[in-house]
Amino acid sequence: MDFWEDDNSDEMDIDNDLMDDCEEDSFSESEQESNVKRFQKLNIDDDFHVEYAPQRNTTAYGSSRCLEHIKSKEKMGIGDLVKDHALPFLPAKSICRFRSVSKEWNKWITNPFLAHKQSHCFQDISGFFCQIAGEHSFISCDPHSCGVPDPSFSFLPEPVILRTTCNGLICCQSCIEDNAYYICNPVNRQWKVLPGPNYYHGPGSAVALAFEPSALKFEANYQLVCAIRLADHLLCFEIYSSRSKSWRLVDALCCELGALSGDGFYMKGMVYWETLSGSVLAFDLTYEQFGIFPLPPECGPEGVLTKRHGELCYILPHKKDNEFAIRIYGDFKMVLKHSFPLELDDFGYTSGGLRALSCLNDDVLAILFGNRMITYHVKAQKVKTLGTVRPDGFVTCHPYVNSLVPVDHPLVYAFRKLWPLLLDFKIPPSSWLPVHWQWIMDFWEDDNSDEMDIDNDLMDDCEEDSFSESEQESNVKRFQKLNIDDDFHVEYAPQRNTTAYGSSRCLEHIKSKEKMGIGDLVKDHALPFLPAKSICRFRSVSKEWNKWITNPFLAHKQSHCFQDISGFFCQIAGEHSFISCDPHSCGVPDPSFSFLPEPVILRTTCNGLICCQSCIEDNAYYICNPVNRQWKVLPGPNYYHGPGSAVALAFEPSALKFEANYQLVCAIRLADHLLCFEIYSSRSKSWRLVDALCCELGALSGDGFYMKGMVYWETLSGSVLAFDLTYEQFGIFPLPPECGPEGVLTKRHGELCYILPHKKDNEFAIRIYGDFKMVLKHSFPLELDDFGYTSGGLRALSCLNDDVLAILFGNRMITYHVKAQKVKTLGTVRPDGFVTCHPYVNSLVPVDHPLVSRQQANSRPCTSSSL
Repeated sequence: MDFWEDDNSDEMDIDNDLMDDCEEDSFSESEQESNVKRFQKLNIDDDFHVEYAPQRNTTAYGSSRCLEHIKSKEKMGIGDLVKDHALPFLPAKSICRFRSVSKEWNKWITNPFLAHKQSHCFQDISGFFCQIAGEHSFISCDPHSCGVPDPSFSFLPEPVILRTTCNGLICCQSCIEDNAYYICNPVNRQWKVLPGPNYYHGPGSAVALAFEPSALKFEANYQLVCAIRLADHLLCFEIYSSRSKSWRLVDALCCELGALSGDGFYMKGMVYWETLSGSVLAFDLTYEQFGIFPLPPECGPEGVLTKRHGELCYILPHKKDNEFAIRIYGDFKMVLKHSFPLELDDFGYTSGGLRALSCLNDDVLAILFGNRMITYHVKAQKVKTLGTVRPDGFVTCHPYVNSLVPVDHPLVYAFRKLWPLLLDFKIPPSSWLPVHWQWIMDFWEDDNSDEMDIDNDLMDDCEEDSFSESEQESNVKRFQKLNIDDDFHVEYAPQRNTTAYGSSRCLEHIKSKEKMGIGDLVKDHALPFLPAKSICRFRSVSKEWNKWITNPFLAHKQSHCFQDISGFFCQIAGEHSFISCDPHSCGVPDPSFSFLPEPVILRTTCNGLICCQSCIEDNAYYICNPVNRQWKVLPGPNYYHGPGSAVALAFEPSALKFEANYQLVCAIRLADHLLCFEIYSSRSKSWRLVDALCCELGALSGDGFYMKGMVYWETLSGSVLAFDLTYEQFGIFPLPPECGPEGVLTKRHGELCYILPHKKDNEFAIRIYGDFKMVLKHSFPLELDDFGYTSGGLRALSCLNDDVLAILFGNRMITYHVKAQKVKTLGTVRPDGFVTCHPYVNSLVPVDHPLVSRQQANSRPCTSSSL
């Protein structure tokens, strides 16, 4: 690890060449000798486990360091692995059962870091809150592992009705006159009352709670969207945001729509409401626009909108001649996708019919059969009873995720919990200074109150915790001695240093705002959102910044946070160059790929990774990143990838996976009208042939394009071959009739589109086609008079973002800003041949794990530029 951090080699470290884009780094002779001596003394054992930490403990004895983040596998027990890597993927009740294992486990489970991580890692539906005549109950999918201590919401200050749920959070509404909204989590009994809205939310209004747990955001940021009926055929939308802590009315107005049939459902940035007229009102939270699409003709109160296989679907039970079936509709046209028979003979006769509730996961559907809640396992074709509901009225069932997600920051919630004590003892605010944060953290961690701590009731689902009289007196004395200051900043740490003097603790994770500079904020919260070249310029700020920038955690975080196209790799006659969208902030140190061991041609790119192919006889594939000069040669495929083959690189940076997992998909032509697909996976490190065979398709026009789990190839016959990496199935859809080599498939506003330049009577325009039918969506005029005459015409390249398009005009690469209607020149390419331009994201993504990459680099004889 000393070698990894202190070494300045161009493969292991982030390249200093990014600071000037011209020179290559190299070791000085003394540094080389020093590193040789290090390696001569280094004994490498395969039996080790590495845990990265951004900071390391150092001693005062020379350069010796205590590597606490390197832990031998022999010293790691199964308990350590479970505690660190398995707990976040369990439901809340299961996690709370582990609190009795030891004090260390109890401390970790009550740590807000685990709650934050679990809310992101565990998002399976765990049961249903059932509501009938103002009474609430909870039916668990697995009572042993999933549950809540108080399904009646008695911890709220007033009676409520349950309106909607989303990823562990619940929205309730008061039954009193003010109809206040509450956001709560019954697992930890935390709640928050929202301020009153600006407009009246009458009986015809419908709400939807939108919450996406994020690995990068500690605080739970959510939105409550209310569709308000202003007149018989007029709806407006008012949104509450937990960030701004206020309501606001959006500009969109929806006309000519029937009444909504109930509260809404949130998925992937969209809110959906069913209507009584047999349609769906969809509202986009990003662009604050709405759309309407139809439900199946047989739709009714028995059906439900839900998520399955990551996509929106509509589940509808069907009965004919005493035979039951489940029908699943998908796409925005809601066409029938699947129909499963349902054997319910063992349940006998039940009044009330069937009603779909939700998908628990991709394989299990939840259904209400009379007053019985059952699940249907699609693959096994088995039915299981979960529980029963009251039969004396219409019951609403809301899916719930058994999550530890906090509604408020834990310390802020501590003050809310203990605020009544301050008022009871009439402690003036002037006596709250300075703050004793150590006491607060002790109170938060050691207190067993039923609201403040994670509820012990989850271990038996029956009893509620309460303070003993002595504990109450102790807490009163604590508050009488408490001085509070508002000027603080909290940084959570999973472990805390303790001293040997009683219960006093050193709270290193609590840092005063006065001690935080703008540099700390930039280093910790802004750097990951910058391109690689900009980040590397900050290495010269200080040794601390250099250490953080060369840390693999920053590279991992930046590859996930920054995914904008930063420039284009241009290839002509075997020569490579790079044209940056902003040379000051985006660039690569070696666009010629001279760091690879042999001459290559560039085949395809994806989110910072590049796939090249050798020009030598073996035609080996290379996956590389020119920013850090890391590369990996793939093993030879099992089938011959001839000239008619086309490849596509698929890579999605993930916040939860440290290693870059990618796939290389090759469409291989077996005959004139027959294609097969061979896929290399970085996980299995091998090639395999999939079962799908594509017949009756013309030749592919080039390598492919990856987006959202799908690979797309254009064909010479004017169509697109689409291959689904999840289900390993293909489909074909047409391109516009005017398509040609001037057009390009790309992503805009998160959707697939086809951009095609158009020229008529010396007037240029850009046409954008969308949907799988590739209908014309937009057409923008293009003013190119200032560029004069240029031979070669127009060719679309890609969308840099939702507002900027990249175009090749002759040998000039230009960008067109849609909103501003301005054209800007990026650079020029060689005019003496056909140039291929590949979009590239200026990312720090490592091709291999940093330590593994270094070990492999030093075991290769003269295959890397560092030697």
